[in-house]
Amino acid sequence: MLVGGRGVDHDGTQSATRPDGGVPSVRELPDERAEAAAIARAARDRHGPGARWSNQAVLVRTNAQLPIIEEAMKSAGIPFRVRGATPLLDQPEVKAALGDLRRTPRPFSDAIHDLALSVVVDDESESDRAAERRANLDALVQMARDYMAIESPPTANGFFLWLTATTRADQPDPNGEAIELLTFHAAKGLEWPIVHLAGIEQGYVPIGHAKTPGAWAEERRLFYVAATRAERELLCTWAKSRTFGERAIPRDRSEFLDTYAQACEALEAGVDPIAVGNGATAPSRPSTTNTRSSKPKPKSSNAKGPRQRPGKYPDSLEAADHPLFDALRSWRSERSKSADVPAFVVCNDHTLAEIARLKPTTPVELLTVNGMGEIKVSKFGDEILSVISETIDS
Repeated sequence: MLVGGRGVDHDGTQSATRPDGGVPSVRELPDERAEAAAIARAARDRHGPGARWSNQAVLVRTNAQLPIIEEAMKSAGIPFRVRGATPLLDQPEVKAALGDLRRTPRPFSDAIHDLALSVVVDDESESDRAAERRANLDALVQMARDYMAIESPPTANGFFLWLTATTRADQPDPNGEAIELLTFHAAKGLEWPIVHLAGIEQGYVPIGHAKTPGAWAEERRLFYVAATRAERELLCTWAKSRTFGERAIPRDRSEFLDTYAQACEALEAGVDPIAVGNGATAPSRPSTTNTRSSKPKPKSSNAKGPRQRPGKYPDSLEAADHPLFDALRSWRSERSKSADVPAFVVCNDHTLAEIARLKPTTPVELLTVNGMGEIKVSKFGDEILSVISETIDS
């Protein structure tokens, strides 16, 4: 696997495998349609003379996110192939809905309106399969709206023919030249020179129903797998609004992008992102002068933990905060080893420094720390508060 052009072994160590690629990018788009169009434009921009479409892939968390990206690729004249996913029209719930639409005597637009109302939005307690069924039906509703915008009067039979052409036409033969569209799960073990990650939002990444610590940790590992499929260039996008059923729902960028952004800053500054997670401090921007201070922060006489290195502590910390920062880093190191992920995926240094400075004593206070969302507090809060208490009392 690759991060910034470096191989990452399972023990978290790195070895150079090829020249470093570009710094990964994160782009915010107004809604899912703007996002899909932006991905298609980015894919075309990177398809230079002699380049192969198969050098690129678009990865999403769920199969139901694929149809709108397929539409965008088709509109842009880009050959695509959906890998490892059951086609939308072959999903049982979609087959049943299409059957109902063709049998009902009601106007097509009214029937679609009722179908949209039946889509439950953000039921985060549902199972993986229930979430996939809901997302598939929502994708069907969105495509029906596209059909109604171009066809008057719309009919169920006309929609079925249009849907078949939209979702199944223009896919090349399995061995042909095409961009791959697939889910994070289907991408395991594969790599491409250029990878686009779409829909990196709360509710997808991590998936909304990942409520237990184990499920949340698995979502984090899955995102890490997806982000390391790129050999040369990684582009992440997310939508500020996404339509579910009849409603446009505001969306937030994934909390996983916080640590991802710090890794990008490390790459921009010429610092190994894995090293950042394990203790190095990366400047947010490369230095523009040749003058910099090499003077280390004073070491506390009662500091515990690993031997101090010059420049190890963030500037926001006083010397008295160093022991707690060290203790929190030791805890993070153990946590990252048990999850087999880089340390910065658990908590970045900025977040640990804020915790060491503010010294929260309750989960509510911990939630005020930048980088500590509800899921992280639910998963790690008791452990972090215990580290704070034990370090202060010692």
